[in-house]
Amino acid sequence: MRIQWLLPGIEVSGGVICALRHAAGLQDRGHEVTVFVPQLPPPTTMAMLPADVGHVTMKPQPPTLPPADVQIATHYNTVLAIAQAPARLRAQYVQHVETIFALDAPNPAVLIPFIKMALSLPVYRIANSTWAQKTLKRLFGHDCDLALNAVTPFSGPPPSSEVNRPATVVSFVHPARWKGSNDAYNAVALARALEPDLDIQWHVFGSGQAPQEPWVHHHGVLPHEELPALYRSADAVLFTSWAESYPLPPLEAMAVGTVVVTTPFGVEDYVEDGANALVIPPRDARRAAGALLNALTAPAKQRSVWQAHGQATARRHTWAAAVLGFEQALQRGLSAEPAPDPRPALLGELAVPAISG
Repeated sequence: MRIQWLLPGIEVSGGVICALRHAAGLQDRGHEVTVFVPQLPPPTTMAMLPADVGHVTMKPQPPTLPPADVQIATHYNTVLAIAQAPARLRAQYVQHVETIFALDAPNPAVLIPFIKMALSLPVYRIANSTWAQKTLKRLFGHDCDLALNAVTPFSGPPPSSEVNRPATVVSFVHPARWKGSNDAYNAVALARALEPDLDIQWHVFGSGQAPQEPWVHHHGVLPHEELPALYRSADAVLFTSWAESYPLPPLEAMAVGTVVVTTPFGVEDYVEDGANALVIPPRDARRAAGALLNALTAPAKQRSVWQAHGQATARRHTWAAAVLGFEQALQRGLSAEPAPDPRPALLGELAVPAISG
């Protein structure tokens, strides 16, 4: 198949990395794949992405997309172009339900209707998590297909089940409020106050900011290849987004064997509360601090159980299986019967000729 992706840009983010991994995987399976972007990224940006996506064919977006068997949008602001592109299948890979958290936009009253318009366009939707699939059904009545993401198998020994002194906690931070960066800060600050002998040190990575405190350590946006070492250095990874759609940090941390504390919405495809992670409600610093202290003060035997179950979960979520699942979703879309168009019958009743061309 000739498969074309349209991305709004290339940056070091989970959504971009997953789209590129699917594109590269489909290319490796023998499909003719092209990723179109408004502007080709500089080599410095590509160097921060996973090495195994660098071979995917990437081109600047032309004024009109060329014909293809499949055209795929990955963001609400690329759906309109895909919906008009020549193809046997026009699809949207839904990686988040953007209408829920458009509150960070300069003018949500304008953005939200635009997103709703994009979600009303007649394209074949594939959700990247069961949370997104169910949420799109609940909010818009869409019956979406499903194709999960996955995690890179990280090599190296798992971290010790013995907690370091001082204790190390790692979190992803992002400017958007719904990413919960401030919630994570409040949780760690409260945990430090409740258990001062632990001397919890908080290490953060990503494009967001965190308060300047002696116990807060900023790593900025890291190359993907450097994440395993940071996760492995942690006694616990704290993830406090209000809701996500298959976020990578909790599963990446599981892959190296780090104990994970996470919010529940969007991780349901790989998180089992109490078995491979500890689940906390969003925006509840006290519950988050309590779970974090539980993770840090649990006996080594219990921590080993969480670590082992987390690694076993990560091993089941492979990119080979995820790409095959995505390919099968595209095949289902190609074979789906289009909904009947009621307009010709109505025009016939009105004795109005149909206009084509």
